[in-house]
Amino acid sequence: MRPDKGKPYYSAYDKRYKSVYSQGVDYWSSFPEVIEGVITVLTSLLPVISTADNMKLIELGCGEGCYAGHISKMGIKYTGLDISETAVSKAKKRFDDRKIKFISGDMTVCREIKENAFDFALDISSLHMLVVDQDRNKYLSTVERILKPGGRAIFLNESYRENSIKCRIETYEQWLSISGTDVDSSETRKAFQNGLPINIDIPRIACRPKSKDQYRDEILSHGFKNFTVLSHTESSISFTAIKGKNQVQS
Repeated sequence: MRPDKGKPYYSAYDKRYKSVYSQGVDYWSSFPEVIEGVITVLTSLLPVISTADNMKLIELGCGEGCYAGHISKMGIKYTGLDISETAVSKAKKRFDDRKIKFISGDMTVCREIKENAFDFALDISSLHMLVVDQDRNKYLSTVERILKPGGRAIFLNESYRENSIKCRIETYEQWLSISGTDVDSSETRKAFQNGLPINIDIPRIACRPKSKDQYRDEILSHGFKNFTVLSHTESSISFTAIKGKNQVQS
């Protein structure tokens, strides 16, 4: 699925959500096994605290906000940001909680967010949707800017490929050409409606997988240290990093 003329290529996600909803699905991000896996990781990484409003987390590319409630129950103040106004509207309907906030905006710039505002930045399958180097650089610089010193960036379920494309990508069309990505067709996937799986047609959208070393070098070059791989399979990788550059040993 291609974006509307004049809009960023990753804004095609808004059109994708609309396509899913038109097929009778209330929420697209509702895969039980995926949600359970992410919550398990977050529970091990995020502190369970008793003082409300003590810690703040922003989820970048939050979609419909399916993890907001779980994070809020840990006592962490949650903000979700997504470029899809359609998904954000769905997310807002889910919650009536002062510790939960949703914003529609571009995660590569986050104009709505002040510097040093958050203790945690959570990205679940969002970084790999930025295929142009300039956009990835802007995004990672933004993540570093909005985290407090020593804040943790958490990247989960990013697309992984050991033998990934290594050349610099200047434009969306260049990526489509080099990678052979088909964004003009759809594929059949499962969604869940009323707790039952149903088949729906999902428009394909471009994403850019990288190897572990490529992700590490990319993250460490944007003001982070302590790059740590949590897990990876043949197709996905999860990792964390801390805001702050590594000290040079003399």
